[in-house]
Amino acid sequence: MFQKTLVQEISIRTNLSDTEIEPILNAFSAIIKTAILNREPVELPGLGTFHVHHLASLKELDPETGKLVMFPPKDTLEFTPAG
Repeated sequence: MFQKTLVQEISIRTNLSDTEIEPILNAFSAIIKTAILNREPVELPGLGTFHVHHLASLKELDPETGKLVMFPPKDTLEFTPAG
């Protein structure tokens, strides 16, 4: 769902105007982004939890060349749906 569609849906359900909703949605997004960058989990009740997962470096064989390829460690964003 795109932001414009989300704003319209929220507008319909809350009777707030699009111009009232957009700054709220932008602030919400900024808060989540800041928390994720700080490696803090973000729990949205009834929806789920976003959290940063660290993947260690990995060595694998390239099937085409047969050479060992090294993948550096990295962080990924994971989402666990509410149960």
